[in-house]
Amino acid sequence: MQRASPRERALGGFAVVMTEAPWSIDAADLDRLRAVGLTEDAVEQAICVAAFFNYYTRVADGTGITFDYDSPLPRLTIDPTREPVPRPPPRDWNPAVDGSRVPVFPRRAFAQGLLEEWHAYHFERDALLSRRDRRLLARAAAAELCDAGAVARYEDVVPRDPREHALAAYATKLTRTPWAASAADAALLRAHGLDDPAILAAITLVAHQNTFSRMHHGLAAFATSG
Repeated sequence: MQRASPRERALGGFAVVMTEAPWSIDAADLDRLRAVGLTEDAVEQAICVAAFFNYYTRVADGTGITFDYDSPLPRLTIDPTREPVPRPPPRDWNPAVDGSRVPVFPRRAFAQGLLEEWHAYHFERDALLSRRDRRLLARAAAAELCDAGAVARYEDVVPRDPREHALAAYATKLTRTPWAASAADAALLRAHGLDDPAILAAITLVAHQNTFSRMHHGLAAFATSG
């Protein structure tokens, strides 16, 4: 296999940090991308792609989707007991990060309307899950992502009964240790009255929050770099 170029190694390293510890992204991380030739537009695109990939993987982990096609890539061996990267205490969170808002990519204006529609789809409806349920899930996910703004925005939705505690716990697990998600987690939600379409709605909303919070972490670093 051909060795990765410095540019590819820099992009891969950035994607790892955005996935495992997005709260640690800072100007130096973006400067490393610029140092291997990425333009400002490409840096924005890297933030966008790395954040979006955290949506797809959580939907896959939450639903238990398995490969139904042949791939030339080697299969990964996942250790479900692997510990996540430690989170910093709330006092150290970046107050500029607010994943409750639709992120704005200055060089990707064409995407703004699509991001706004996607956000509205998840939060401005009561089908399958109530709006309170949706905010509850988002708050639990945001807390795991050290997203100060979203946690403050949704501070009114602290779990108040066993069902809500189960939803919050599920959002926490799918955000913090998605590789450990299993059929037992979905079974617990069913025990609290959620049917499969509602569980899928919960999975995709948590995945959505994982994307938006990461976008804001990247954009906050972008605003202080260059």
